[in-house]
Amino acid sequence: MALAAVPSDASEADQGIWISRTEIMALPDHGPAWDALVAEAAKPIDPDLSDQTDPSNVRVLARALVATRTGSAQMRKEVLRALEEVQGTEAGARSLSVSRELMAYVIAAELVGMDGAQKDKFEIWLRAVYARNFQGRTLRSTHEERPNNWGTHAGASRLAVAIYLDDRAEIEKAAWVFRGWTGDPAGWRDFKFGERWWQPENGSRNYGINPAGARIS
Repeated sequence: MALAAVPSDASEADQGIWISRTEIMALPDHGPAWDALVAEAAKPIDPDLSDQTDPSNVRVLARALVATRTGSAQMRKEVLRALEEVQGTEAGARSLSVSRELMAYVIAAELVGMDGAQKDKFEIWLRAVYARNFQGRTLRSTHEERPNNWGTHAGASRLAVAIYLDDRAEIEKAAWVFRGWTGDPAGWRDFKFGERWWQPENGSRNYGINPAGARIS
């Protein structure tokens, strides 16, 4: 996951985790894409990080996008309420479900903005989720050990949280792991693989993407 592209003269604070407020305000508020976004934002939500197929995270993010574009105070309130309700729902979850669900909530929180005690509580919770063991794996260990969809989902949520908290050391570590996954020899090398038949025999086998020209023996 990359930081959102922004104009060169945009302030760092306006870059956004995924998309900036400046970019959102420049997008149209009419047409098929907008109508689909509004329709998704109107669907019911019941946040549950332990359910990897729960659509609430996408719907909360849709509400945050609509709230940002329209300035709707009511829609923003609904997002803030969902950000309260999601806390604690990670109990009993696998790391995969938390990895898949969490990023959208973090992006939504950044878009609508949080203040005071609510913001403090949310950030304390995010730091706890970083370190929590989910059936044998943390978000960090999932990202660093699993080069499959588990690890890439975990990496995306890990990086979103790190950017939200402005945790520079964590951002750099997550980027290092991603570089290793892409095959960068200077990147992370400690992934744990299952099946290896899809990797080339020549060169290092400890990456998630085969290099250009790779052949499987």
